[in-house]
Amino acid sequence: MSETAETPEVPDDVEERYPVEHVAEYERTQEELEREHAEYLSIHPELRDIITDFVSSVLVAKPDDIYEFALSHFE
Repeated sequence: MSETAETPEVPDDVEERYPVEHVAEYERTQEELEREHAEYLSIHPELRDIITDFVSSVLVAKPDDIYEFALSHFE
């Protein structure tokens, strides 16, 4: 897992489809969420290990029902 997530790219035609204020608000919100998420992960470093363990288990087991697998994994 990378330390910082990449901001989703804004589609090329978004400025034609949405007012500039909405695009700017979206970008500000994305940046704020990224900061909040990074801060939360720094406060709870064990979460990264939990996620890594779960993803590794999924890749090994390749379950047909990911929801059922997650339920049993975290019981």
